[in-house]
Amino acid sequence: MNRSIALLFALLSVSPAAWACSCPAETESLWNGAHQVALVRIDAVHVERELAMSRKRCTASEATCTMRQVASYTPVEFFKGNRLSAPTLATGYGGGDCGLPMIAGTYYLIFASDTSGQIGICNAAGPYRWVGSRNSLEQPKVLKPLLEALRKRSKEPATKLPPRPPSSLPW
Repeated sequence: MNRSIALLFALLSVSPAAWACSCPAETESLWNGAHQVALVRIDAVHVERELAMSRKRCTASEATCTMRQVASYTPVEFFKGNRLSAPTLATGYGGGDCGLPMIAGTYYLIFASDTSGQIGICNAAGPYRWVGSRNSLEQPKVLKPLLEALRKRSKEPATKLPPRPPSSLPW
């Protein structure tokens, strides 16, 4: 009986993110599953009520409506493919929905495997602040090894990819 209670307590103490977000951590898996890989800058972020799976706008009466962060973006560089299919990117708020914080003016690395524009911790990395002026963009030091490897990988398929670095923003 005590073991059952201890096990139940252990399971309930795991964060919601750990329950909902089970995805490959290695960059290699993300690359292989993606049709497009790009570095983007977030231009603006707003909130919309969307149907969880289709990203269609919804009304308050629909049971599967969720609040989503929706962002317009500017592609900075493509590593695989030559464009992102989705006109906007959308994500949850983190925790159990696997979302990322979307912050205008920051940068994200996107591994898109479909055309939905839905991003989260399983197919994107960020946010990253950029160092330098707008005219001379220098990638953050934490992201530089991965960007260099992605550039090389697009020309040399055998190039090993390092892990996605953590966000460069302090939380």
